[in-house]
Amino acid sequence: MSARTRVAVIGASGIGKHHARWLAWEGADVCAIAGSSSVSAAVTGEALRRITPFAGRTYGSVGEMLDAETPDLVAVASPPALHGEHVRAALQAGAHVLCEKPFLWKREVPLGDLMGEAEALVALAEQSGRELVLMAQYAGLVPTLARIGSFCSGPDSGVWQFGMKMESVHGTGADEFEDTWVDLGPHPLAVLLALLPEFRMVEDSLTVDIEQHETRVAFDVEPLGSDASPRQLCHANIIVGKSSAPERWVEVNGLRMHYSGRTNAAGAFRAYLSVGETEAETDDPMQLYIRWTLARLAGESHGPLLIGRAITRAQELLFRVLRAL
Repeated sequence: MSARTRVAVIGASGIGKHHARWLAWEGADVCAIAGSSSVSAAVTGEALRRITPFAGRTYGSVGEMLDAETPDLVAVASPPALHGEHVRAALQAGAHVLCEKPFLWKREVPLGDLMGEAEALVALAEQSGRELVLMAQYAGLVPTLARIGSFCSGPDSGVWQFGMKMESVHGTGADEFEDTWVDLGPHPLAVLLALLPEFRMVEDSLTVDIEQHETRVAFDVEPLGSDASPRQLCHANIIVGKSSAPERWVEVNGLRMHYSGRTNAAGAFRAYLSVGETEAETDDPMQLYIRWTLARLAGESHGPLLIGRAITRAQELLFRVLRAL
């Protein structure tokens, strides 16, 4: 791989523009973008040039882009219903893939079929020798969480309690539980997997409580392993919902850390974790996550990423909650 990772972005008009911005900021060469038409791609390209040093080409379809370009990495930020075909196309073209969450979600498709597709894509990445990373940027907070909470990551970390609340701004109309859970649920699941990389949900421990604008999910997990020694359980409590004043926090072993993001005095967007009057500042979680993704591709050390089979484990947890309804 060259010193500057060549990246193509699929779907740069929405969340993909933030992928492109941070990729460029972290030193990657955003060489191309693909849209749903040549006109929309050209408009998106002009918009990107106003916020990034984008000098790449624009394409009206993914197939056209992958026929013409040879990116090292493809960032998939298209609508979730298209993730599967776009991830597959990028892997078959020989690229690594960074896919926006949710990994796979089509309301009309049975969950078992979606799970099978997820497993097939992870297997394809393994067979191709390519990295498949899910954009689960809140895992980027884990090093700061660990520093504040004075606990260590890993299966022997002693993490016995985990909680996370994720709210987005609610608009008008009826809330759909499935869409809200699939949109926000991957973030707390990724943080939990970063804290406890090897665990399984304890059978019959899952509860789901749905209200109009809030859903509470609780379950117990235990470390994986075949030894007969006692294994410490961790209780997880996840809240997702919508609010006119969204609240976000992470709680580990009873210590609740509130999350906020804002522009600092120097004009840079930063993330903040606070406990009482104490506040810790860190880079934007998406910027960190993209930095770590590029570091992994370069063979360098990095922070926690949701990669390969960890993606299917997160997908299964996401779907188990849907099945519990």
